[in-house]
Amino acid sequence: MTSFGRFAHTLNVVTLLVWAGLLVMTGITAATTFVTLKSLEPSMAGFAGVPQREHWSLVGGMAASRFFAAADVAGFICGGVASVTLIVLATSGSLRQRSRGYIIARVGSLGLLMMLFSYQLLVLGPRMSSNLTKYWTAAAKSEDLAAMARAKAAFDADHGHGSTVLFTLTCLVLFAGIIAAWPGSAQDAAGQFKNNS
Repeated sequence: MTSFGRFAHTLNVVTLLVWAGLLVMTGITAATTFVTLKSLEPSMAGFAGVPQREHWSLVGGMAASRFFAAADVAGFICGGVASVTLIVLATSGSLRQRSRGYIIARVGSLGLLMMLFSYQLLVLGPRMSSNLTKYWTAAAKSEDLAAMARAKAAFDADHGHGSTVLFTLTCLVLFAGIIAAWPGSAQDAAGQFKNNS
């Protein structure tokens, strides 16, 4: 593999593992935020239509929405870099000496990952964000309780699915990163060991 190929390979691996770390931290941060706010029992002015005991959920949702928006931006960047570097490796012949199974696993895992992320970025995420915004807007208007209930129900209907998508996306990113970092064959492993000795 040429120096440029090694650089592209390293960038590909690092990008995927950084993305995986960001997704894990996003999930942990969001969960911790909700648990902490629930114990603090905050009260928000301007949301008289929402029972005070549920204000922690409003505050948590507003904070968590920023975490997930940032994770989507990071995912767009990391996914783009990972895809471009893998294309570069494939077209430059840097993967030619790798095993067939390794190439299939590497390309397949990244392909599945990008399809799921595209669904999250273009379909599920915008829909959940739109329903959440509608809920906040209606909650600020205490007389519009019906609209608030509809928006909350629509968001809640997607919430469990969204958690599953986030978990699956994290697993796929981590798997793709591990596959990318793994030697493609016993000869590759021996070569890397020799080079590191």
